[in-house]
Amino acid sequence: MSINIQHVLSSFQGGLGLNLRILREIYGVRFIELNPRADALLACNGPDGKTPAPLRLNCDNAITPYTLLSGSWQPEEFAFVQRVTANLSAFTLIDVGANVGLFSRQCLGRLSNCRHVFAYEPDAKNFSLLEFNLNPFAHVECYPVALSDTTGEATYFLDPDNSGNYSLNPAAMPEQHGTGTLRCVDVKQEVGRWISVVQPVFYKSDTQGFDEVIATQIPESFWKNVCGGIFEVWQIRKPEFSLDGFRAILDQFPNKCFLTAPSTLLSTQQILEFMVAGKGESGDLGFWQ
Repeated sequence: MSINIQHVLSSFQGGLGLNLRILREIYGVRFIELNPRADALLACNGPDGKTPAPLRLNCDNAITPYTLLSGSWQPEEFAFVQRVTANLSAFTLIDVGANVGLFSRQCLGRLSNCRHVFAYEPDAKNFSLLEFNLNPFAHVECYPVALSDTTGEATYFLDPDNSGNYSLNPAAMPEQHGTGTLRCVDVKQEVGRWISVVQPVFYKSDTQGFDEVIATQIPESFWKNVCGGIFEVWQIRKPEFSLDGFRAILDQFPNKCFLTAPSTLLSTQQILEFMVAGKGESGDLGFWQ
């Protein structure tokens, strides 16, 4: 009897999450290395420009299954960057909460005008994969720190099943979560690095309920260099930040939408009302000039 490949694929996909958990918890597998297929968003060549560059992923139950099956990570975010920067000859990407570098890798590998990247990732395990995944590219600066409103060590909170879900904000975590220690750097110290590369900036922040704290510590003058960006906006309890300061940032960008509904433009007031709705939802907010 011949094997139906679609049945095989469906069976594989259905059991993938369980199998990854078995690999991690029983066999001690910590990461998976693969070569994305040539047409995948995450595919790129190594430093020699010819040999396909492998990709390393944590053996988790969230990011890895999606990436293995699709060859991409949050393609709607990539499509947004591509659209916003299409008319720029060059731009700098600031990736706050870079995780293992999937967002940056897609931009560097597929957008020829993405010329410089500053990537921030405080988790040691994620940072090692970040450096590996962005190694094929020049003009990438990776920093093993969390951006914050202070400098020093801090406790962070992590989801055991999702290597991308951790934060300085415990409200972003499931009831059963772990803790660790990481190094924070005051974001105001980093702005000088960013503006030293004289080209427009795309600013992406994904810090699970800490985006507003970081953004409102950045001098207002910096945002004039920003062509567009993405904030992850959560309806959860958050550390104290300047609501007026965040309003002022959003007001500098005439175009704003959630990436799940890119044709629906939002006002600053609508976004602020979403933030305080208290329903526990979240959304990737795109903004651009």
